[in-house]
Amino acid sequence: MLRSFGLAGMMTLALFSAPASALDINNNDHGGQIGNYMQRIAAAESRGEPIRIGAVECDSSCTLFLGSRHTCVSPQAVFGFHAPWVGAPNAGVVSPQLTAMFAHSYRPALRRMFISHVMASGGAVPGPLMKISGAQLASLGYRLCGEGVTREAAVNRGQRAARYYGDRRINPSALAASPENPFAPPWFR
Repeated sequence: MLRSFGLAGMMTLALFSAPASALDINNNDHGGQIGNYMQRIAAAESRGEPIRIGAVECDSSCTLFLGSRHTCVSPQAVFGFHAPWVGAPNAGVVSPQLTAMFAHSYRPALRRMFISHVMASGGAVPGPLMKISGAQLASLGYRLCGEGVTREAAVNRGQRAARYYGDRRINPSALAASPENPFAPPWFR
């Protein structure tokens, strides 16, 4: 009898110490108000929940989920990045403050690519989307979701995808760019 109470106690402790659920992104998400995403991320972080981005399209504000320490991505996911703006889509202006906030939420390699893409967009609102797959993000240091997918396989897949898509999917010159670029356009400084 005492042994069964000990086992029950251990199972209860395990249940309360592990995250009860996860924030799963299983539907295409084309972005929206930044505040809504920041609240969802903060709630997941406070509960210790992982954020799992499935084989979906995650554009604009949805990419802020990449800033969580507990995020993993499906290799088949596709992420779309553009210059953040304030105002209406057809009359807005690129926001340096929002650009810096988005950039800060990404890992360094993705941050450089994002900043370069924003600068290359020339202040266009909403601007073109820079598309990057989950496999390509794995080659930039992001964690993949799922069983049986190793980091090495993801890196190899990302490199193959980058060669296949060339500059149609990812801006290769973005790898050499940095946020400290002295030639940044005036709207970015």
